[in-house]
Amino acid sequence: MKRKTKYRTDYADKMRRHFSEIKVNAKGEFVSLPSFVSFAREIGITLGELEELRICHEDLALACEECMKMQKQLLIDAALAKKVDSSFAKYYLDNYFDRASVGNSSHPFEEYTSEELRIVENYGARMNNDDEG
Repeated sequence: MKRKTKYRTDYADKMRRHFSEIKVNAKGEFVSLPSFVSFAREIGITLGELEELRICHEDLALACEECMKMQKQLLIDAALAKKVDSSFAKYYLDNYFDRASVGNSSHPFEEYTSEELRIVENYGARMNNDDEG
């Protein structure tokens, strides 16, 4: 049986904080950029569960949109500061974000698919069953 994912109202704010800075080590050296995978891991859920919550909760969907923009800007800033290779940054921006603007993205959280709509229906049914039982 699939694990039920409860939504917490602080997820949107936690996500914004998670995406607000680049991760560095004790020496101040670049470690990683924030991602939806690392955020999901931080709050103890999978990326798939985060997608379900995003679809079902408008405040989280808005936070995801903001965080995509923040992620893009952090990548640009990191490349300009020579914290990430500029070739990688260009490749990533071209293939991860620019296609998002034309609806052909590999970035999570871009468009609702029939699979996502099925997830919403299943999520709603699970939540209703839990409320009744």
